[in-house]
Amino acid sequence: FGAILERCRRRGLIVSVVSNGYLVPRFIQALLGVDLLFMSVDGNRAVHDRIRGAGAFDAFLAAADCARRNGIPVAALTTLMTENAGCLQELADTFTRMGIHWMVSRVQTGFSGRSEQDLSRAELERAVAVLRRAPCLRTSRRYLDFLDRGLPPARCYAGVSYAIVAPDGRLFPCFPAQFDHAHGAGIDLLRTDFGTAFRRLPLYRATCATCTLACHAEANFLQEFNPESILQSVRIRRSPTLPSPTGVGEGDR
Repeated sequence: FGAILERCRRRGLIVSVVSNGYLVPRFIQALLGVDLLFMSVDGNRAVHDRIRGAGAFDAFLAAADCARRNGIPVAALTTLMTENAGCLQELADTFTRMGIHWMVSRVQTGFSGRSEQDLSRAELERAVAVLRRAPCLRTSRRYLDFLDRGLPPARCYAGVSYAIVAPDGRLFPCFPAQFDHAHGAGIDLLRTDFGTAFRRLPLYRATCATCTLACHAEANFLQEFNPESILQSVRIRRSPTLPSPTGVGEGDR
């Protein structure tokens, strides 16, 4: 793990890591120098522990504290769903007190077939209203407009300016393509160099208008040269000058 991160840094790549928090303190030396540490947070203590198991929220708090003490910018990642719709304001207050960034994405059901956690229209409107007021939010207003008003990116750049690599080394234009077996099996990067694979990569446009995956939508907004999206991408790589990272409210204890 550490060798992979170091090789990426030597090549001048912007390096971010996504974690659930449990192993951050153990691997903190390897993480030194990463540009951003994302940690999944599904809700307040009760919701997060119900989804991920007892002690998961404490592990997140400890990991965020450890990372910030070592100068690593931290961002919480939250998937918007019915399970956490009622505690978003609490999360906004908690992350602001902790001095960490926050990014959100709507639960994606377009290619999974699962919809039981999808927000109702009323829940989505209330959620977006909370998010627009959150000072720690680094998700762009353009993405919130997409959720609230149904304004998708003008163009999808998956397979054109970015792609995703599956854990087994297969290259796909985007996550929906990876899970759509009708699209194909991707291109094996263990047998084909990245440049050749990227040029040969077939585009996937089956779900572009309805795909709410923030990792893809935000990349598309950057390609549109949306000024606020660009500003947020700069802000998120800096640690906020906010109160102590252990500044947790009573509801989080």
